[in-house]
Amino acid sequence: MSTSEVTVPVWGTSDGVHVPPTNQSLYRDDSHYRYHLANLWAKRAGATREDTTFKLNQLPTGYSGWQRTRQYPDGRRHVDRYLYGHPSGRRFDSMPKAWTHFQHWLEFGHGNGCPCVLCGGRTVTATPQIAHEYSPAVMNLDCSKIALTTPYSILGLGLTATNDQIRQAYTSRFLVVEIDSDDPTSYGHRSLVSLSRAKEMLEDERPIGRQLLDRCIRFAKEGQGKDEPWNFLGVARDASEEQIETAYQVCKANWSEYERWAPLVLRCIEAGRGAMLRALS
Repeated sequence: MSTSEVTVPVWGTSDGVHVPPTNQSLYRDDSHYRYHLANLWAKRAGATREDTTFKLNQLPTGYSGWQRTRQYPDGRRHVDRYLYGHPSGRRFDSMPKAWTHFQHWLEFGHGNGCPCVLCGGRTVTATPQIAHEYSPAVMNLDCSKIALTTPYSILGLGLTATNDQIRQAYTSRFLVVEIDSDDPTSYGHRSLVSLSRAKEMLEDERPIGRQLLDRCIRFAKEGQGKDEPWNFLGVARDASEEQIETAYQVCKANWSEYERWAPLVLRCIEAGRGAMLRALS
């Protein structure tokens, strides 16, 4: 029996903000999210039926699907899929995370109180623009309570590692990983992903890439009292609240997918933002 496809008109309201990816290795492909969001919608509405699939006529306004294919040294491939457009500037990296957000919109017609991983139950209200006098910002972060896993520790490298050393370390560790299952959650598969992400982070030459990672590691080693929070966000020491928030969202968008492999970075970003906002109050 053949399978029929039903095109579902996308719901009218959206909070999408047309945030394109900065990673040049990603290419546009909306079909994955159009298909799966429509089928989740049909399941929620009780509209599913045998031998029928559903597909949105387009993604909600302001949202776009992107993906990249990673090639492993042994010839295997893995596809990463993301959904961009969330007002936070960050991206969804899985269908369940994206669906939680859109399910809230379908039920309430707005994002206030949305429990998705990017909204976090926040309530959006207007913030009055008030001129503040700058005062010194001091970060408050106990690094001893943070897992100090980093791309360097994953690859067994030091902070001064060259690109050649990074590639050599990645290849040598990749070749000894044992794969005994096709399950993407298996230890072997997760090890390959960990190595691939570590290499990717260390090859990121942007100020919010490897430079930020190195700054966070040095901060953790040197301890309190030697930090300048604005440097973690890449803003001036007298930056406005709007500039601080914008820089924070850019850093978060770049590092949110790497939290498992470099938790220290996200904590430093958050601590830097908090320190600068406290200085404005």
